[in-house]
Amino acid sequence: MNKKADEKYLSIWWFLALALTGLGIVLAVVIFNSADVNTNNLEAELLNDKIAGCLTKDGNFYEKALEPGFDIYDYCKLNKNAFNLGSSFYFNITIYKEGVLLNYTLGGDRSFEADCRSTAKISAKHYPKCKSTSTGITDKDNNVYIIEILTASNQEGEKVAITR
Repeated sequence: MNKKADEKYLSIWWFLALALTGLGIVLAVVIFNSADVNTNNLEAELLNDKIAGCLTKDGNFYEKALEPGFDIYDYCKLNKNAFNLGSSFYFNITIYKEGVLLNYTLGGDRSFEADCRSTAKISAKHYPKCKSTSTGITDKDNNVYIIEILTASNQEGEKVAITR
């Protein structure tokens, strides 16, 4: 029996199997790394929900938010460093009572507000993703407050803790 010929054909199939396996691995890595996953919408929504949630207490408006010196970062447990100038996040909180502006608080990259107005009309890949909400809520004396919250995120692939 000629065993050398059998080994010769077997080695061709073996190298072919190795090449296909290697090609499959390379292809999987290329597909995985080329996937464009953008979580900015989710980040903007989570930040919006967190701020809205911390401005209410027991289902009512947290009136201490209107006091001078109220620190939104400390009370809502937001990481102030994540909202420094040039950051990837932005928030704007406007509080009205009977149409009168009571409080205006903002943090983060202020250029995001104009970008949010632009992306409401057009779609832009590298602009921040925004979430805007307007909610009516009462205090314990049944006074109605309108809270408008605009949040934005333009983080690109890095891990940043916005809460402490």
